[in-house]
Parts: sequence; structure tokens; C-alpha cells
Amino acid sequence: GAVPSFGRCPNVRGIANFDKSRYLGSWYEFANVFEFYQIGSECVRATYTDEGDRIGVFNEQVNAM
Repeated sequence: GAVPSFGRCPNVRGIANFDKSRYLGSWYEFANVFEFYQIGSECVRATYTDEGDRIGVFNEQVNAM
């Protein structure tokens, strides 16, 4: 879940032999941790694209109001 903290980001290592092609494309939210900005929204989606040595991320939602 979301945990507030002060200071620097933790040192996180990547996954060895990660196959990014298996995760590219659109993913729809099944469950979440409450986020204030999602009030009144539905159909939250994240789209991951191949950006060479990086992965592009585009997050979006549909507002029900």
C-alpha cells in the first residue's frame, strides 16, 4: 500500500531476466489501495510501451461524474 515517508527513495533492484514484452500493453485495475484522485472514477487503466531501454507508462481513468 501507499506509505508516506521522508527522505530518499529506497535502493530497489530490478528483476533478473525480466521479459518486458510480456507486460507491454494495456492493464485494467482489478483492485487498488485508496487514492484521493480516483474519487468518482471508474475504469482505471495503465498502458506500458517499449521505449528502448525504458518502459513508457500512461495512466488514465474515466470520471463517472
